Amino acid sequence: MVPIYGGSKARRGRLILLDFAFTNQFKKDLKLMERRGKNIDKIYDVIALLVWEEPLPERCREHRLSGDYEGLTDCHVENDWVMIYRKSNEKIVFYYTGTHSDLL
Repeated sequence: MVPIYGGSKARRGRLILLDFAFTNQFKKDLKLMERRGKNIDKIYDVIALLVWEEPLPERCREHRLSGDYEGLTDCHVENDWVMIYRKSNEKIVFYYTGTHSDLL
């Protein structure tokens, strides 16, 4: 797992940690996924890759969204577990997580 040390931008050699934030809705969604028995370490592994600006594995199927979610990106933590976020050059904000049917 790539470590997450905090929510502020830090430089270590060539690595840059993006500033990041979790919406209250994301925190609620995460608690729900934990109550459903999901391994929360999996989502933290994906979050760590994103904030350290590391490429996501192919299995995450990262892609831009359209419609009501235009401007946001989603990726898969597991087959039917997705995370929705907005990433800029300086910051990443995590908005929602859940199953596909949760997020419709």
